[in-house]
Amino acid sequence: KYYGKNEYPNTADYDGNWGIWDEPYLKYFAEQLDNKKEPFFSVVYTLSSHHPYKVPEKYKAKLPKGKYEIFQSIAYTDLALREFFEKAKKSKWYNNTVFVITADHTFWALDDFYNNRIGMYSVPIVMYSASDTALKGVNSNIMQHSDISPTILQYLDFKQSLICFGRSAFDTNNSHFSINYISGNYQLVKNNYILLFDGDKSVALFDYKKDIMLKNNIIDSLKQITKGMENEIKSIVQSYNNRIIFNKLTIR
Repeated sequence: KYYGKNEYPNTADYDGNWGIWDEPYLKYFAEQLDNKKEPFFSVVYTLSSHHPYKVPEKYKAKLPKGKYEIFQSIAYTDLALREFFEKAKKSKWYNNTVFVITADHTFWALDDFYNNRIGMYSVPIVMYSASDTALKGVNSNIMQHSDISPTILQYLDFKQSLICFGRSAFDTNNSHFSINYISGNYQLVKNNYILLFDGDKSVALFDYKKDIMLKNNIIDSLKQITKGMENEIKSIVQSYNNRIIFNKLTIR
């Protein structure tokens, strides 16, 4: 079931741009979860930290500001999340729940790195469970959003077969990668490298760990790595398109 602005009961909480302010909506979200039959799966998208970076009038003089307008809106979303978890702690489903928190992209103005092909999507993916003290630490492997579902399913000891285009973060048997499509190019990030492929041929290869700003195209000097990564992009795109065309994205 979908709960959006039209389903939300108080139009006074509309921010005038994107939807309902994060604080009241996350409270409403927690209340809806209380009515769900366990086990359940649910997703919420916060929006107050998005441009034009507004905060409710009552918080303008209370929340910290910074060099950029987004800083205060992030402080507001942080407050909203804190209140959500304080409310959720009182619910019977809280200790049986795995929370995943992530973002869609970074804020480009903080640093030039966040305005390049690697940095613009270098966002955290956080897993939290109040009942699992072992779920802590930092995993520095490459991870993408399509890895979330296999990661959660492995964590929950899900044994059935499934089709997904990601890999579990807990899987130590395979190398981890990320694939995106940006400005007419597929890009594959794997090991130390990022390869750009325009659909017909590879056009650039960078060692992003040594060349974080992606200034030095080394495609001509590492042809074997380029070919291997190009074939991997082709296989992923081919498999995905085939499953879309023939409706094979699920196991029947």
